[in-house]
Amino acid sequence: MRCRAVARELTEAGLFQPAAGTATAPDSTKRWRLAASPFWLSAAEAAFFEQLGAHLQAFYLAVNQLYHASRKGQQPEWVRRYFDQGKPEPVIDYGRMSRFKARLPGVIRPDLIPLPLQTARSGPALAMTELDAVPGGIGLTAALARAYTHGGATGIIGGLDGMIDGFGAMIRAAIAQHRSHADVGAQHAAPLLAIVVSEESQDYRAEMRWLAAQLRQRGHRAVTVAPEEVRFTEHQLECDIDGRSERIDVLYRFFELFDLKNIPKTELFLYAAKKGLVAMTPPPKTYLEEKSAFALLHHPALRSFWRSALPAETLALL
Repeated sequence: MRCRAVARELTEAGLFQPAAGTATAPDSTKRWRLAASPFWLSAAEAAFFEQLGAHLQAFYLAVNQLYHASRKGQQPEWVRRYFDQGKPEPVIDYGRMSRFKARLPGVIRPDLIPLPLQTARSGPALAMTELDAVPGGIGLTAALARAYTHGGATGIIGGLDGMIDGFGAMIRAAIAQHRSHADVGAQHAAPLLAIVVSEESQDYRAEMRWLAAQLRQRGHRAVTVAPEEVRFTEHQLECDIDGRSERIDVLYRFFELFDLKNIPKTELFLYAAKKGLVAMTPPPKTYLEEKSAFALLHHPALRSFWRSALPAETLALL
């Protein structure tokens, strides 16, 4: 019964298709299995995940510091070259701008692999392989939390709407930070969020549309659009909402920086962010989207840097 209830709610949300053989399931649909219960965590595992975010934010802060210190000659110069190699010069330049210097991604998703218990030194037996600053699954995870809660499950981490409320709080913080550095006008009391999902990320478009709809129900002005649906004028970025052209106040960038050459209008998005015409999150920093950044954590030449830049507990955990 619970599986049916969860499947029904996710199907109505446009995030799930019934199994093959039913009338509503096209052959091209990606399918996955539903469990009668959510994935259970032990008390120790739940506590680990609850505090993990602060450690990951500290790591991102340190990587940000390391990159700029390398540019200034305060850390080995090869670090900057390592982060910049293969990246387009215009994108590198945006990541170095003072406007974005202190900004970090608002959503961080670690990729974790369970390990045999005997390999764990302390805490849960997990290996963290990379961090993703532009992660998919935000809307789907939120929808699953709601579906299982409505199906009778208890103890869902984050509660019924934790993911939705957290995303909304992150967007409000991005707007506040933007307004503190740019004159966007007091008349924009209800700022507009545009979640821009590229064609390369189209598998996640449905869940981001669902997320935008949930945010609207909570009083946010939010819409999910493709890059082609955004227009640039001399003073702002715009998109159509209910037949009206409206100014975009914050752009949530749901596309990777390494894929910019395949995405239309990205140079206009970056220019608008540079001029303070729109708040962009995550910020355009290629060095915070470098998948192999963890390798530097183990480099002997940087041992003293990590010890000074990271809290001792964070360094030990990583």
